[in-house]
Amino acid sequence: MVRVRTPRQSVDEFINAAEKPSPEEATSPQTLQEQSEPQGTKERVRARAKSSRKVGAYTIQATKSQKALMDYAAEELDISKAKLLERYFFTTLEEKFGDAVPIREQ
Repeated sequence: MVRVRTPRQSVDEFINAAEKPSPEEATSPQTLQEQSEPQGTKERVRARAKSSRKVGAYTIQATKSQKALMDYAAEELDISKAKLLERYFFTTLEEKFGDAVPIREQ
């Protein structure tokens, strides 16, 4: 005996099957990584910085006074302006919003 499915049943079954994680996905590195994300701000900053290669994110605009402040701070700390931004800008973002954004690896 051949069972005939209605088109709606087939669609619903397909959607339900597609939404269930496969056994391979349940133990994938991405899933495991998401389950064990670092909880502290410093740990998240480090993990996010090492999660993938660096890409151009944004070019900031600053006043001459702000640029002078960045130049001075970088010189005092003996680091590049890029490192200065990474250290202070991303740490502040991580403190405020890091819990809401998962760390992506690529």
